[in-house]
Amino acid sequence: MRARNSLIAQINNVLISFGTLDPVILCRILTTFCFSFYGSVLWDLEHNAVISVCTAWRKGLRRVWGLPYNSHGSILAALALQLPLYDELHWRSLTFTQRCLVSENLTVAYLSKQAIWFERRLSPMGRNLWRGLDRWGLKIRNVLELVKRDVFEVVNNRRDDDVVARAAMLLELIAERRSTFSFGQMLDASDVEALIAWISVF
Repeated sequence: MRARNSLIAQINNVLISFGTLDPVILCRILTTFCFSFYGSVLWDLEHNAVISVCTAWRKGLRRVWGLPYNSHGSILAALALQLPLYDELHWRSLTFTQRCLVSENLTVAYLSKQAIWFERRLSPMGRNLWRGLDRWGLKIRNVLELVKRDVFEVVNNRRDDDVVARAAMLLELIAERRSTFSFGQMLDASDVEALIAWISVF
């Protein structure tokens, strides 16, 4: 709950300070200032509190892009060209596990291997790792060789073509909403807002 409240406060501060900027730039600023999640590598990612943090992040992205409260979550990550936050947290947990497994501290390396290979889902480290690998359809034998690009490829390949197309249309409409040009004067502001709502909710 503390992490969620801290995130909401950070998002509010960014929107108050930079809310008039172009949404593309604002999204980058939001990621820079609010995407640290220090200590998240130690979270149990199956805990309900983590879901509430992810929900708060999606709400923040909706505000950045000016989308309806019920716009589809899958579009938000596509607009931001990011992993969904839940996948990002799993990736950070995985990289922490990678470092522990090859640590020069023999105790850290031993306990990490114990958690992953023997306790498995009974330990938070093992549970986070195995859940992430299952989520992405990746193999444990390659865990030390995985890089973020591998996860991006899995997530992007699973992303529906319709979501990608909708995200591209939304980027155009969001830019249009901020401009004075209006598709040859065929659409007014209310038409653009209606299109954005229709495309983002499905």
